[in-house]
Amino acid sequence: GMCVILENDMEVSPLFLEYMNKCLIAYKNDKKIYGIASTSYNFKLPQHYKKDLYLLTRTESWGWGTWSDRWQDVDWKVTDFALLSNSKSLQNAFNKGGNDLYYMLKDQIEGKTDTWDLQWAWHVFKKRGYFVYSRYCFQENKGFDGSGRHCGCNDHIVNYFAPLYPKNNLQIDCTPLKPNRIILSRFRNYHNNYISFIRETTIINRMLKKINKIKLYFNNI
Repeated sequence: GMCVILENDMEVSPLFLEYMNKCLIAYKNDKKIYGIASTSYNFKLPQHYKKDLYLLTRTESWGWGTWSDRWQDVDWKVTDFALLSNSKSLQNAFNKGGNDLYYMLKDQIEGKTDTWDLQWAWHVFKKRGYFVYSRYCFQENKGFDGSGRHCGCNDHIVNYFAPLYPKNNLQIDCTPLKPNRIILSRFRNYHNNYISFIRETTIINRMLKKINKIKLYFNNI
């Protein structure tokens, strides 16, 4: 069987289900593909790359689809985490999907966060799997106004993701896909630059809040 998973703070395109179902049917028998993402990223694909879809090693959790045979043997307790935590080379390989992956999984194992998607990401990595992405998004996350459980407030996230699919009818060709090294490298650099920017912005905002508290204290003396 196949399934489509959608978080409750998503606003989807009218073409969302048509896109998901078309891709799930088309790639069902391609065992290197572990899921279909309805989100996409605003980075530049190679000029010579003409396909509508591409592959990334990074999984997606906001809106996506998969098949029961890819999902059924996930180790949700990550009983082999010691193997990952004791191997820098394995951490580096896992983080080819983004430098945040290992540390987010580590936080989950240590009980600092409450998620399920990092266990899934680790599972897909071990299987040497990929997710299918479109050039456009078929959903928008409305949880970055502070209402989302794991999102917080983030005005910069709008530019991080690709725009919504612009056409009124679905015109996507689900041709066979192979990993493209240029795309994988460009995405990794794009994502890592973004998370570095967010971390720096967060640190600056915290410093400014502390400065404002100090100013307020002395103004009230």
